[in-house]
Amino acid sequence: MAIFFFFALLVVGISELLLWIMRHSQSKLLEMLIYIVYLGTFVLSWVLAVFLVVGYTRIFIKAVRMESPTMQDLISELPQLLPALVASLLVGVGVAVGSLLCIVPGMLLFVGWWFVMFLIVDHGLGPVEAMRESWRLTEGERLDLFLWMLLCIGLSVAGLLACCVGLFVMVPLCGLGTALIYQNLSERKSL
Repeated sequence: MAIFFFFALLVVGISELLLWIMRHSQSKLLEMLIYIVYLGTFVLSWVLAVFLVVGYTRIFIKAVRMESPTMQDLISELPQLLPALVASLLVGVGVAVGSLLCIVPGMLLFVGWWFVMFLIVDHGLGPVEAMRESWRLTEGERLDLFLWMLLCIGLSVAGLLACCVGLFVMVPLCGLGTALIYQNLSERKSL
């Protein structure tokens, strides 16, 4: 968690600094260069976030299976980064389009594709295969998963209100809970 928050704060800090410089710049060329660097920072932060999510997913899966997770697990999933990035993009676009139609379709897609990263990490599936399999795994379970998601969001808000200290408890708790749900569904639905 500390690694994730460190990089998140670093990226936010750099982005805010770049925006401040861009707002106070008198040169259009400098503004354009800063905007390009800003976009690069955004893309880099997305890649880094997906990379860390893939590593955390491996750690959560190992913990639920009573295996000993290590810091090496955080970076051992590098071969899964490209499929995870593509899946992240596809799921993001799908949920965004669904949310534009109405919030309900967006939430339905989000919950239906919740286990995409788990399937990429655990079974080495490609992005589209993982989306299909996640949809199958969550079939008949989406209301319960939606309620779990609401609980995790509530815990996140509580963690933020506790001067962000609660996030250090909430994020691993929700991650482990989600991994446990994934493991249970995988066993019940013969994955």
